[in-house]
Amino acid sequence: MSPANPALGTKVKTLLCPADGREDTLLPGSSWGGNGNVAFTGYLAVAGLSGDNSNYNNQNVTGILVMKSSVRVTDITDGSSNTLMVGERPPSSDLYYGWWFAGAGYDGSGVGDVVLGMQEYGYAGGVGCPSSKVGFQQGDVKTFCDQVHFWSPHPNGGNFLMGDGSVRYLTYSTGPTLIGQLATRAGGEAVTLP
Repeated sequence: MSPANPALGTKVKTLLCPADGREDTLLPGSSWGGNGNVAFTGYLAVAGLSGDNSNYNNQNVTGILVMKSSVRVTDITDGSSNTLMVGERPPSSDLYYGWWFAGAGYDGSGVGDVVLGMQEYGYAGGVGCPSSKVGFQQGDVKTFCDQVHFWSPHPNGGNFLMGDGSVRYLTYSTGPTLIGQLATRAGGEAVTLP
């Protein structure tokens, strides 16, 4: 077995949420069947509505930061201040998803490790979770299926980095329609943030 890239086990403090102490640990290679340690993140790129491999085949990429795509600022026609770029989602309860570097995700697209969409029904089904877990809603580090949606260990909501570099705290009451509109870069919606 070849040695792992050392970056895989390098903790990057700016990618850790201080409210989740698990993110400041390293997963030894013996735990995941690999060679080298794994470091975590509590923040994933917003892949629009869904970033899994089914969207690559259809070229239906709706987010800003998505594997195998190149999005320019001019492609964010909904406005960079109205488009989510990165959001909070702690690592999975088993620490298998949420690697900060080179995470393959549930299907090789990075979904669940480095990117996540607001409507990841394929991811939910792929890891045996109900579709009711998809979206932006409260979660718990001990609940396996809370890995398939954005959430944070903070009360009532989570932090999101917008396309213009600003950070917004969105509450869980934001609702699935508005959060879906914010997740896409060129949906043509007139969005008013709460």
